[in-house]
Amino acid sequence: MLIRSISTRQRSELTNLRKPREFGCYSRTANDEIFVNDDRNLNYFYFTDDEFTKNQSIDLSAGRRQFEDRNETISDPCSMKGLLDTIKTTEEKVNRRLSADIITFRGIIRKLISYGIEDVKFTDPINLQVIVFDGQIFIKDVKQSSDLTKGNELQSNYGIDLGSFSGYKFETLTTIPRPFSEVSRDTIETRSKQIVSNRNEYASVVRTGIGSCKIILGAEIDAIFDFKPSAEEKEDNLGHYIELKCTKQIQSQRDCHNFEKKLFRTWLQCFLVGILRITYGFRDDTYQLRTIEEYQTSEIPQLVNPSMREQFNDAIKWYGCFIDWLLQTIPRDPKGTQIQAYRLTNGEQSLRLEQIDPSSEEYNTMVNNPDFINDAFKKWRQSLK
Repeated sequence: MLIRSISTRQRSELTNLRKPREFGCYSRTANDEIFVNDDRNLNYFYFTDDEFTKNQSIDLSAGRRQFEDRNETISDPCSMKGLLDTIKTTEEKVNRRLSADIITFRGIIRKLISYGIEDVKFTDPINLQVIVFDGQIFIKDVKQSSDLTKGNELQSNYGIDLGSFSGYKFETLTTIPRPFSEVSRDTIETRSKQIVSNRNEYASVVRTGIGSCKIILGAEIDAIFDFKPSAEEKEDNLGHYIELKCTKQIQSQRDCHNFEKKLFRTWLQCFLVGILRITYGFRDDTYQLRTIEEYQTSEIPQLVNPSMREQFNDAIKWYGCFIDWLLQTIPRDPKGTQIQAYRLTNGEQSLRLEQIDPSSEEYNTMVNNPDFINDAFKKWRQSLK
């Protein structure tokens, strides 16, 4: 049953944003183990100017055949288990439910905002699962067969397209697994020979929101730029994280325009959770790394062509409009015992929310999915009542 749809042309003047605050984190291993408030998978940015002088060429395509894909070892890369385990751990300390209207991932919100702002030819299709439980809205992405190889002519028999691989390779070449003082010289100097993998994940869990809506977001973090503050310092880690990206070097007006579109998406990705720094690696057509540039997230709206600048404000207006529509459309009764399930998809210049029949197999599969709202989280919330 179609509940309601919203046109992506709609906008709202609701633009007051809550400053993101990290309250937890987790590491997920290649074996799908979750370690709450554990930074074992947090990397540290380390790449000096000497790297270019020591190496006449840095090949971002080397080692593609050996790439280790998390889709091969993790049952559902879109799993909410780490996010909910972190929320549960925090709630256990205070013995109450965290105040939030929506609980989801940064990537999902970014995708929803992009769909309402950018040309749909360049945006990802929307296929999201929504559950209303304990008066809160939980949103999960649907696992794809492979988010790295789908529909890319460069895939060949390598299992990952070259563009995606070069991004992971750039991260491997510019990060180390622990602070510099704790890492051997051999570890630093042999990074070019290290097998590239996306199996280990470190994620930050952040409180944020827009208007009166309170949102909890999980966000995968690439690295720490300088240092991670100690617990005694009580300083937010968000100001120390860095986003790492890799793209083709700019050699034409078209390249410049394409890069500005990428900058917008990267700005949005960082802005949503309060990441202040972005570092881009620029490669040539043969996938040799040529230059590295650092950007401040707050400065990006002024760096693009003036004709694009309104897009940044427009993104926030669409964000506020969509969130307000979602909260008004979905009934939330914290005392209700029936779990509601919905499907959120894209239409033609619109987003559509459809309720799922509780007697259907789709409903049972979604509500009983351990990678969505797992039994331990449900039991914990019931114990609070």
